[in-house]
Amino acid sequence: IYEMNSTLLTSISQAYAYPRSPEMDVFEDILLNNMFSSGSTGHCLVVSPIFWTFILLAIFIILLLGIASLYWWFSPEKQ
Repeated sequence: IYEMNSTLLTSISQAYAYPRSPEMDVFEDILLNNMFSSGSTGHCLVVSPIFWTFILLAIFIILLLGIASLYWWFSPEKQ
């Protein structure tokens, strides 16, 4: 076995600080925080539930206005 001079060895510290835990540690809070946040990218907007809620709401309002206008223009004759 070959002996090595200990002055040639360098000391490496392997002690790392444990990362801080997040402020929210309850799964439901983390899920709600991530679900209703919209990032700056287009992908974040497309996968956001709020975006699709507004899209469906707009479609519903357009359909409702279309039905109301058709009913107003072509109202049934009263007998």
